[in-house]
Amino acid sequence: MACADCNALISPIGIDALAALQRQIRLVRARLNDGSLRALPSRKDFEHLPPFSDLEEYGLRPDWFSYRFQCSSCDQCFELAVEAYHGSGGEWHALV
Repeated sequence: MACADCNALISPIGIDALAALQRQIRLVRARLNDGSLRALPSRKDFEHLPPFSDLEEYGLRPDWFSYRFQCSSCDQCFELAVEAYHGSGGEWHALV
């Protein structure tokens, strides 16, 4: 259950264009910087990825990536998962 700190993040957001990905990266970075989100360790199949802080908003990014985050107040978890190579997009969503 989302708290007041992360309630605005709970709805899934489709990542269907580069601009949507850039917006989501900026939003997550702002939440990490203000301490309302914290980065979680990568899933085993994504351990090879650089840290989210190294993900480039306007430049090179991995072809397929998944980053997980957790609300600092209520521990609700979220994931940003994107397949950029083929352009099929991705999603920001809450983890159940």
